[in-house]
Amino acid sequence: TGPFVSGSTTSARILASRRGYKTVLLSGIIADRWKKTNPGRAPSRADLQALGNEIRLTSENPGALAEIAVGELERDTKQWNSIVIDGIRNVGEIEVLRERFGRHFYLLALECPLSRRWQRVRSSYEKNDLTREDFLRDNERDRLQEYAYGSAGSVVR
Repeated sequence: TGPFVSGSTTSARILASRRGYKTVLLSGIIADRWKKTNPGRAPSRADLQALGNEIRLTSENPGALAEIAVGELERDTKQWNSIVIDGIRNVGEIEVLRERFGRHFYLLALECPLSRRWQRVRSSYEKNDLTREDFLRDNERDRLQEYAYGSAGSVVR
């Protein structure tokens, strides 16, 4: 877990490529749902955050995305010894994964200075006519979720 652009997705990719981990992106569940309900319209970060919160609220389950991911893993015909789950955003998701994987569950928290994170996303923000203030607003929205259905990035088993 960690703030967006802190390196959790990169870490997940490294584990997948170097160690053969199965990677599950919770944000992928949200993106798939977005594509089904908004065909042809590209989502903003705020759109995806809002949709993730909506999924959690409508299911009345702060761990809904983790439960969906676990369900997909259980339906997978291949058995995985090692899984990395990227995109964890709240304690409810952590609780679901702890319950399912028990002592095989490890939560890693990555830190990265705000200035470095801005350097990493600056060009994509500016390409979309967004500013550093927009980045800071997105960061605060992600960081200051004060309710169970909102926004903890990656878990390794």
